[in-house]
Amino acid sequence: MVSGGNEPWVGVMITASHNPAPENGVKIIDCTGLMLEQSLEPLSELLINSPDLSTLPEVLAKLGLTLADLDTIPSTVLLGHDTRVSSPALAQAVMYLAKDDACVP
Repeated sequence: MVSGGNEPWVGVMITASHNPAPENGVKIIDCTGLMLEQSLEPLSELLINSPDLSTLPEVLAKLGLTLADLDTIPSTVLLGHDTRVSSPALAQAVMYLAKDDACVP
Protein backbone atom coordinates (compact mmCIF):
# COMPACT_ATOMS: atom_id res chain seq x y z
CA MET A 1 0.00 0.00 0.00
CA VAL A 2 2.75 2.42 0.93
CA SER A 3 5.10 1.16 -1.73
CA GLY A 4 3.14 2.26 -4.78
CA GLY A 5 4.49 4.72 -7.30
CA ASN A 6 7.72 4.44 -9.22
CA GLU A 7 9.60 2.57 -6.49
CA PRO A 8 7.56 -0.53 -5.57
CA TRP A 9 9.08 -1.42 -2.22
CA VAL A 10 8.72 -0.75 1.48
CA GLY A 11 11.05 -1.68 4.32
CA VAL A 12 10.06 -3.33 7.58
CA MET A 13 12.53 -3.61 10.46
CA ILE A 14 11.50 -5.64 13.49
CA THR A 15 13.29 -4.34 16.54
CA ALA A 16 12.80 -3.37 20.14
CA SER A 17 15.84 -1.10 20.17
CA HIS A 18 16.50 -0.47 23.86
CA ASN A 19 13.14 -1.84 25.05
CA PRO A 20 12.57 -5.21 26.75
CA ALA A 21 12.10 -8.12 24.31
CA PRO A 22 8.30 -8.37 24.73
CA GLU A 23 8.09 -4.84 23.39
CA ASN A 24 9.40 -5.67 19.92
CA GLY A 25 7.89 -3.46 17.30
CA VAL A 26 8.14 -2.62 13.64
CA LYS A 27 9.66 0.34 11.92
CA ILE A 28 8.21 0.93 8.47
CA ILE A 29 10.37 2.68 5.89
CA ASP A 30 8.80 4.02 2.71
CA CYS A 31 10.23 3.85 -0.80
CA THR A 32 12.13 7.12 -0.24
CA GLY A 33 14.07 5.60 2.66
CA LEU A 34 12.21 7.68 5.24
CA MET A 35 10.11 6.48 8.15
CA LEU A 36 6.41 5.92 7.49
CA GLU A 37 4.52 9.19 7.11
CA GLN A 38 3.06 10.14 10.49
CA SER A 39 -0.45 10.48 9.08
CA LEU A 40 -0.34 6.75 8.18
CA GLU A 41 0.77 5.59 11.63
CA PRO A 42 -2.75 5.31 13.12
CA LEU A 43 -3.79 3.11 10.18
CA SER A 44 -0.74 0.87 10.52
CA GLU A 45 -1.32 0.58 14.27
CA LEU A 46 -4.94 -0.39 13.63
CA LEU A 47 -3.76 -3.20 11.37
CA ILE A 48 -0.90 -4.31 13.59
CA ASN A 49 -3.11 -4.50 16.67
CA SER A 50 -5.95 -6.34 14.95
CA PRO A 51 -5.87 -10.03 15.91
CA ASP A 52 -7.38 -11.20 12.63
CA LEU A 53 -6.98 -8.38 10.09
CA SER A 54 -10.71 -7.72 10.23
CA THR A 55 -9.81 -4.02 10.10
CA LEU A 56 -8.06 -4.34 6.71
CA PRO A 57 -11.09 -3.23 4.62
CA GLU A 58 -11.54 -0.19 6.89
CA VAL A 59 -7.88 0.80 6.59
CA LEU A 60 -7.90 0.30 2.82
CA ALA A 61 -11.03 2.42 2.49
CA LYS A 62 -9.30 5.27 4.34
CA LEU A 63 -6.51 5.01 1.75
CA GLY A 64 -9.02 4.97 -1.12
CA LEU A 65 -8.33 1.28 -1.84
CA THR A 66 -10.22 -2.02 -1.74
CA LEU A 67 -9.11 -5.61 -1.12
CA ALA A 68 -9.17 -6.18 -4.90
CA ASP A 69 -6.63 -3.38 -5.33
CA LEU A 70 -4.04 -5.29 -3.30
CA ASP A 71 -3.58 -7.83 -6.09
CA THR A 72 -2.99 -5.10 -8.66
CA ILE A 73 -0.35 -3.07 -6.80
CA PRO A 74 3.12 -4.54 -7.40
CA SER A 75 5.40 -4.23 -4.41
CA THR A 76 8.29 -5.78 -2.54
CA VAL A 77 8.86 -5.79 1.20
CA LEU A 78 12.46 -5.59 2.40
CA LEU A 79 12.53 -7.24 5.82
CA GLY A 80 15.06 -7.13 8.62
CA HIS A 81 15.01 -8.08 12.29
CA ASP A 82 17.22 -8.04 15.33
CA THR A 83 18.48 -11.08 17.25
CA ARG A 84 15.78 -11.14 19.92
CA VAL A 85 14.03 -14.46 20.44
CA SER A 86 10.65 -12.99 19.47
CA SER A 87 11.87 -11.41 16.21
CA PRO A 88 11.69 -14.47 13.88
CA ALA A 89 8.01 -15.06 14.72
CA LEU A 90 7.22 -11.43 13.99
CA ALA A 91 9.18 -11.71 10.74
CA GLN A 92 7.09 -14.74 9.77
CA ALA A 93 3.93 -12.71 10.40
CA VAL A 94 5.20 -9.90 8.16
CA MET A 95 6.08 -12.41 5.42
CA TYR A 96 2.62 -13.97 5.69
CA LEU A 97 0.96 -10.58 5.37
CA ALA A 98 3.24 -9.63 2.48
CA LYS A 99 2.46 -12.92 0.68
CA ASP A 100 5.98 -14.14 1.43
CA ASP A 101 6.87 -14.48 -2.27
CA ALA A 102 7.16 -10.66 -2.37
CA CYS A 103 9.19 -10.44 0.82
CA VAL A 104 12.98 -10.16 0.73
CA PRO A 105 14.50 -11.09 4.13
